[in-house]
Amino acid sequence: MSISFDKQTKSRIKKILFYYTLFFICTVIAYYGVFFITGHTLIRSTDAATQHLPLLQSFRSSVLDFFKHPLSADQWSWKFGLGADVLSIYAYYNIGDIFSYLILLFPAAKVAVGYQVILGIRLYCAGLAFCYFAAHLTWKKRPFGVASITAGSLVYLFNSYLEYASLAQPMFTTAFILFPLLVLEIERTLQTRTYRRLTFVFTWMLINNFYFAYMLGIGAIVFLVLRYWLYYRKQRPLLATIWQFAKATLISLLLSAVVLLPEIYDVLHSTRSESSFANGLKVYPLYYYLLLPSKLIEGTTNNQLYWTSLGFAAIAFFGFAYVLLNYKQLKLLTISIVGSLVALLFPAVAAVLNGMMSPSNRWTFVLYLIGAVATMLLVHNVRALDSQTLRRLTLITSGYTVVLVVLFFIQNADELFVPIIFLWGTLFILYWVNFHQVVHGRRLLVGTVLANVILNCVYFAAPFNNNFAASFLPIGGYEALTTDFYKGLMTDLDQKSFYRSSTISDNYLLGGPSSSTPQNLAIANPIYTGINSINSFYSLQNKYIGQLMQELQNRQTLGNIPVGQADDRTILTNLLGTKYIFGKTNNPNSNKIPYGFSATAQTPLYTDLYGNQLPGQVVRYDSANNFPLVYWQGKVVTPKTYHQLNATAKEAQLTTGVVMPSAKSAQGLPRAKKAPVADVPYSLYTTIPTDPQSDDPGNITGQAIVKQNTDEQYYITIPDYKKYKNMEVHLELTDIKFEPLTRSETIQANNDYHAQENLTNTIPFNTLNDEIKGTRNYITKMKSDHNFTLTATAKKNTVAVRQLPTSDTSFYYPLTKTTLNLGYFTTMPNKIMLNLSRIGRYNFKLKVYAEPLGKTYQKHVQTIQKNQLSHLKVGRDTVTGISNHSQAGVLTSSIPYSDGWTTYIDGHKVPTLRTNRAFVGVKVPQGKHKVRFVYHTPWLKLGTWISLGTTLVLLSWGLIRWGFWIFRRRNA
Repeated sequence: MSISFDKQTKSRIKKILFYYTLFFICTVIAYYGVFFITGHTLIRSTDAATQHLPLLQSFRSSVLDFFKHPLSADQWSWKFGLGADVLSIYAYYNIGDIFSYLILLFPAAKVAVGYQVILGIRLYCAGLAFCYFAAHLTWKKRPFGVASITAGSLVYLFNSYLEYASLAQPMFTTAFILFPLLVLEIERTLQTRTYRRLTFVFTWMLINNFYFAYMLGIGAIVFLVLRYWLYYRKQRPLLATIWQFAKATLISLLLSAVVLLPEIYDVLHSTRSESSFANGLKVYPLYYYLLLPSKLIEGTTNNQLYWTSLGFAAIAFFGFAYVLLNYKQLKLLTISIVGSLVALLFPAVAAVLNGMMSPSNRWTFVLYLIGAVATMLLVHNVRALDSQTLRRLTLITSGYTVVLVVLFFIQNADELFVPIIFLWGTLFILYWVNFHQVVHGRRLLVGTVLANVILNCVYFAAPFNNNFAASFLPIGGYEALTTDFYKGLMTDLDQKSFYRSSTISDNYLLGGPSSSTPQNLAIANPIYTGINSINSFYSLQNKYIGQLMQELQNRQTLGNIPVGQADDRTILTNLLGTKYIFGKTNNPNSNKIPYGFSATAQTPLYTDLYGNQLPGQVVRYDSANNFPLVYWQGKVVTPKTYHQLNATAKEAQLTTGVVMPSAKSAQGLPRAKKAPVADVPYSLYTTIPTDPQSDDPGNITGQAIVKQNTDEQYYITIPDYKKYKNMEVHLELTDIKFEPLTRSETIQANNDYHAQENLTNTIPFNTLNDEIKGTRNYITKMKSDHNFTLTATAKKNTVAVRQLPTSDTSFYYPLTKTTLNLGYFTTMPNKIMLNLSRIGRYNFKLKVYAEPLGKTYQKHVQTIQKNQLSHLKVGRDTVTGISNHSQAGVLTSSIPYSDGWTTYIDGHKVPTLRTNRAFVGVKVPQGKHKVRFVYHTPWLKLGTWISLGTTLVLLSWGLIRWGFWIFRRRNA
């Protein structure tokens, strides 16, 4: 197989596009139709409603503002969580994405409609890119026909990866556009030694999205190396080839520097830089390897295994087999298939291809190009299959079917029925076409592929099967969400001072399926509310904020969501400047209100986005204890002192002084006193008596707990609970370790549980049946994974922290320590219930701390508010004010620290400090001084000069060459 750039290619493309467009429309109507028929939009209630659509809406406003005021574009925004660099947010999602600019064609009131239209356009363009690529392919010097390319395009577009990602993560679809173009232009450069088009595609790739540029770049390098070694090493000198591609790469890097350099800075200074490699895995869990074969044709479900979706149409299975059977003629495809399958076996490979982070197999988008080309080859040669090839295909299919049947008994996967039917149906058609020499055999295969992908899509989305549509907002839901998020409780908010808002943790849910979404993702980015929030959900988050939240052991902290609702911790909530908190009375933790907040407004009964009349109200809680954005502190805390404290004491210490970045920076300033935090004595008991003959609860001593009974719970008693008044109660767990029981131990524990039941039952328990069932559950339900949930309940407040499974490639982090805020109590509860979700061996150190929040704390708050930066003005990229104090001190803030902040005192540039571990600060001398903080996107100026300089050089070179061409032509 080869790639041709002859002039006849253009004439073939028109016919190809007609049939591709026709089949695309048929499939999309079937797929999207399920959503609309069931009353859903194409806006997913998690990623789309919280990230992609709100950001697209915000990006639209920013672009229009830029057109009006091109010289005053924002570089910093206060609406992205605690505040964030505008370019870093938009560069990841919108700036380089050409489809984002289509939203400018829609009025503000129709942004949600525009978003959904763009989803379809983007998916259609992915197929166009494939058709353009496929039109250049030839087999034995003959181009592929329309039927072959159409079948390949259906395989390329409609699979488990894009059925999910095209709606849930739209930017992933762009990788399907870029990759075939990259392969095509690499080949063009190898053949013609011109690299202008390749440079354009490289530049587009780099500007589009840094994350996918990394994966696409690796894919391009692998293709180039294989292609050169297999076909060009004897024709083209190695050094000359390297130089040709190096020039294209260098020019594209220079052209894209204006976006690329700031984005690289943000990646290096984001929470992603702290992730553990491959989630700590050396091999995948057993269930991954057992279930992986079924994923190949399981295009009816979004049940991803470490983002391994596959889910090809059944014909791709035969395409892969055909390539492997003809490996001598198809070396490049064979190596690609085998290499990809081997790569899927090792977490380290996935982690390397995922930017040295989690073992997420998102790189598998390259497999769909391989599968689509393999499908084209099969369809193209369908009438030339000999009997030996057909027998081999039958043998391979039979073996694969046996594997699927065995897996069915293990997994009970109903979604395999449709794929298996089409698997054998396709094989039957291959026999039929060859034995009866069917004239239109290729068309028959294309029709089969079309039916296959349509049924896959319907099965994927429909409520009676995979039910993917249920995770999407109802029709009109996004408009209702954005126009009335807090149900009319925002009309009388403070319009003068700077403040932030929040919601009660695990409480303010949208209703419907989103209620079960972890970490309240459904309200993680309420940027459409018009008021600043402490919460945010973006792929690139400030590293220092993430580190501070981990040091304070905020149970809600995740890589993409560093703050959450700060677990409703009073001091942390105040420190971040939270003035308003919203909650729902009918949802969990409605009483878990931080100290100092009181209910000031509430709604009548309301209806959620899904039309459910709810027996509760939305309540707004106000507080006068929010810390100013910038304030002065006269005392400091050294890093050494800070790190010696427990998480609760660290939080409390932030009210008495400023944590300095180094001992040197703290010199000459008085030290803050240690904040009072009570270490509360307790006893831990189990609800299962340690003595079977006694009803007395078992007292647990030490750090180890072995839970062998699913009904077993634990509780903490506080003997002197009346001693602790006006306290916030924190449960601190450190050195957390969990080891699940082995398969045999799990089965034995289950047998023991049922043996206890048999004491009152007349029918004996079938241990053999339970052992078989237990083995199956152990494998398929990830019982060997180290995930668990720990829940603590005090009075009406329930908080939980979860060790996510390693398969959660977006949010996983090893849970070794955490602090659970049980809430504020005028009198400490005498009993705290503790539930461990799984049987297994737990090991942790447990502490109960009481953080006083009475008159002493109130005095600290009043002092901080009195020492705020006066005449404060918060601008787009600036914060200014007056500092006037009788002694030298430190201005600290809740402005997330970045190297982009520059500080001026009385017009003179001074060093900007990272105070309180994560926030912008500066030393100020005694007396009255004007202080100004100014933000500029790091590395943007350098990147702009590089890109502009490169553009000017290229334009000048082009003009010179054009001038020489004119000169030669006139002389001729």
